[in-house]
Amino acid sequence: MSLLVENACYRIELPADTAYPVILTAISGSDFEQLRVVVTGPTLVNFDITSLTTSIAD
Repeated sequence: MSLLVENACYRIELPADTAYPVILTAISGSDFEQLRVVVTGPTLVNFDITSLTTSIAD
């Protein structure tokens, strides 16, 4: 799975037997805001972590 946070790309490998949902949190480098995204299953592989995904996760 790949994540895009403030134009920086990160790759995270989740084991095949991972229990979903998984909540991923990143801290913004510009204003130290905590951003979140909820991964609901193994079929989705690319995510942007934004203030919108954070409000949905909350």
